[in-house]
Amino acid sequence: MAGGRKTRKQAGHMSASDPSMLPEPFLQVGGRPHMNLAPAVAQAPKKAVASPALQKEFDGFIEKFRAALRTNDSAAVAGMTRLPFMNDSAIRDAAQFRAKTYPTSFTAKNRACIQRGKAVYDRNQENNDNYFVFCGELIFVFTKTPAGFLFTEVGAND
Repeated sequence: MAGGRKTRKQAGHMSASDPSMLPEPFLQVGGRPHMNLAPAVAQAPKKAVASPALQKEFDGFIEKFRAALRTNDSAAVAGMTRLPFMNDSAIRDAAQFRAKTYPTSFTAKNRACIQRGKAVYDRNQENNDNYFVFCGELIFVFTKTPAGFLFTEVGAND
């Protein structure tokens, strides 16, 4: 070791010719280190897919919801909303929803977006069936309940 320099092995570099020096996730392929990514791919979460019956039920609901938005019918939208809205005691009935939530969440721009936006299905950690419509900075959430689908939440699209 002239001049105090370390060899590659002493410096902690692994050698492709010495498999014992390779970390466990690496394999030798053609004499070179190769990382095995198969387990990561095999464990990727599956995308949730709604059953045909669930999709049909949601399609019927969203058609009525969009019709109410087309005519700006806040009473009909409130009737398709789970109350108290987002578990907020200040929005516990249809009149409060119409006064406090509808004017700010259902602007003309958001109503148009919900009418043309694609609803995306997913199942959450509580095993609830949800559809989401993304409109700019907001997400509109529709959830399957014992009473059928209802508008359940509006949140930030982060």
